[in-house]
Amino acid sequence: MKKIFATIVLALAAVVFVGCQSQSQQSTTTSGSDSEKAINVITSTDVYSDIVSEITQGTSANVTPIISGSSADPHHFEPTANDAKKITNADLIVENGLGYDSWFEKLVKSTDTKAQKISIATDIGQLKDGDNEHIWYDVSLMKKFVETTTQKLIEIDSANQATYEKNAQAYLKKFDTLTAKIDDVKSHLSDANKKVNVSEPVADYLLQQIGFEINNKHFEQAIAEETDPSAQDIAQMQKDFESKTVSFFCLQYPKSQPIS
Repeated sequence: MKKIFATIVLALAAVVFVGCQSQSQQSTTTSGSDSEKAINVITSTDVYSDIVSEITQGTSANVTPIISGSSADPHHFEPTANDAKKITNADLIVENGLGYDSWFEKLVKSTDTKAQKISIATDIGQLKDGDNEHIWYDVSLMKKFVETTTQKLIEIDSANQATYEKNAQAYLKKFDTLTAKIDDVKSHLSDANKKVNVSEPVADYLLQQIGFEINNKHFEQAIAEETDPSAQDIAQMQKDFESKTVSFFCLQYPKSQPIS
């Protein structure tokens, strides 16, 4: 079961971060015509710039994340005047929402940008304050994000409609492959192996879509709120492992800590 789950997580990473190896802090597609007016897309983090870049490849669109790489924590990021300038000149802006990148919303309001905006959690996911902010692990929501972004790009840059649609369809097929893997794992789960413990609620959307049940919600909530879990919660988790109540433990490594 652990091996299968690892395969699912890696597959999702391959879909969501497929463009990250070749993307710099400013991701620019340069295959379009020199006479073509380049549109500017600004995203709060490179998770979403990588996805958008998959749709815009072959055009002159500039896709730029404000936060690139793992050096900055989106929860505590402080944007600069240069970041505000990027927002002002944007044609499309994309944020996660739910407080994950609250600074982005404040940054947008500080400018006179005329850009179209996508707040993925609320505009597409219809989520509300208090819901899990780690929405990039929600496969179905990311598919909807690709579809919504494609339509927004076409509204802004109709001359490249065929390219956007072709790229989006190719990218969505990768999600279909991932969904098939998820369904396969889900079909092999039984009530005896559905429960899992997690270090924090990062991959909960994915785990639940596979069919797993989060067993230690009180513990993960404490971590998410940056408070110490109770001794009772810790003791219960130890009992879970000793009695093999849970199938595995999903650990989120800190961004600054390499996996060795």
